[in-house]
Amino acid sequence: MKKVFLCIGAVVAINVAQAQSNILSFSQQGNGNQAPVVTQKGSGNTGSVAVVGDDNSVYFTQRGTTTQATLSVTGMGNRSQISLSGTENQASLTQTGDNNRGVVSLIGFQDNEVSVIQTGSSNYASASSIGSDNLVRINQTGDNNQGTAYSRFGNTNQVILVQTGDNNRGSSYSYSGAENQVNLTQLGNNNLGYASSYSGSENEVTLTQLGDNNDGTVSSANGSTNYISLNQIGNSNQGTAYSTAYGGHDNRASLTQLGDGNEGKAYSEVSGSYNQVSVVQSGDYNDGRAHTSEGSNNRASVAQTGTNNEARAYSKEGNYNQASVVQTGENNVARAHASEGSYNEINIAQTGTNNLGYVHAKEGNNNYTSLTQRGNFNEVNLRQEEGSFNRATVLQEGNNNSLTGFETYSFRAIQQGDANLMSVTQRGDGNLLQFSQTGNGNSATIIQGPLN
Repeated sequence: MKKVFLCIGAVVAINVAQAQSNILSFSQQGNGNQAPVVTQKGSGNTGSVAVVGDDNSVYFTQRGTTTQATLSVTGMGNRSQISLSGTENQASLTQTGDNNRGVVSLIGFQDNEVSVIQTGSSNYASASSIGSDNLVRINQTGDNNQGTAYSRFGNTNQVILVQTGDNNRGSSYSYSGAENQVNLTQLGNNNLGYASSYSGSENEVTLTQLGDNNDGTVSSANGSTNYISLNQIGNSNQGTAYSTAYGGHDNRASLTQLGDGNEGKAYSEVSGSYNQVSVVQSGDYNDGRAHTSEGSNNRASVAQTGTNNEARAYSKEGNYNQASVVQTGENNVARAHASEGSYNEINIAQTGTNNLGYVHAKEGNNNYTSLTQRGNFNEVNLRQEEGSFNRATVLQEGNNNSLTGFETYSFRAIQQGDANLMSVTQRGDGNLLQFSQTGNGNSATIIQGPLN
């Protein structure tokens, strides 16, 4: 008899909810309850579902204009879902407890707001919107949470995912839209984060991780004038920031890491112009890489402060590109090169001890190369070949610096081409210079002497 009463109550709630301009409030208390169908159809509907207990499952659907949907669950092992379709809607799903699953999806048009708040452990949350001028937000507090927030096929949307705790996995992105903002923030240890924009322009993607052993990736694909940034503060982090333009331009990809044992990669590739990629690392045992590929007027830069850092910056298959590395510390290794392009510029600046710098420009014309080392036990490997009108300037200040040559191919400091200029200045004690030029019209200026 009790089961019959519950079924009748469910049917009455559904029929009332389908009327126009209805207000629905539904509450459950106890264990093992289910409300598989709670539906509102029409315009101007307001719905609120509150469940207190364990092992509850709620599915809530609204369809209309200027509707409001609120679902609150307190307990363990709950599953909740809200589905919206319309304009100027607001949906909020709140879960407090363990092993909860919350899903909020929005199909419809514009000026909607979707949010999921979870507090507890082992929670899963998903929030999404299809349309423009929408706000999608997830806040998770606890351990072992998974969060996915995204917007599709719309403009000027905001996607926000905030996770606080340990062992969280977060993903936030926008697909096919312009002027969207995507933000993912993780606070804790052992987090995995991914934030991206795909097939859009003038989008902003930001991933911030605070803690230890985080792995973060930010990306933009098939668009122009996008800005993506990854900020990691902590130890043993891995970060990747990249844009794949396929004809896009004016994109920015930046990676900032503060801590120890970090590895960072930032790059832009495939037929793009006026793109910028940068890696900034402060700490110990960092590995930074930045490169651009198949484009013109691109910029790739790496800046490292600390000890035992290794950096790579290069531009490939493009014209009027720049690759630069700045290192401050000890035992740093830097490589910067331009290949198969013209009018490229390479700069390396190292301050410290035991640094090794590699610079080469190959199969290009009118390239400019500059390498400056200030410190002790520095070494340069420089080669320019199969190009014309190249310029190279090397400055070493310190002790026991060397510019190698006349050895195996990988250790040669050579120029091969026409009308090249070479200037090497070594100031300090115990410096060694071995140098070779091959071609016509080359000029070399070499200065060795003590420090002033």
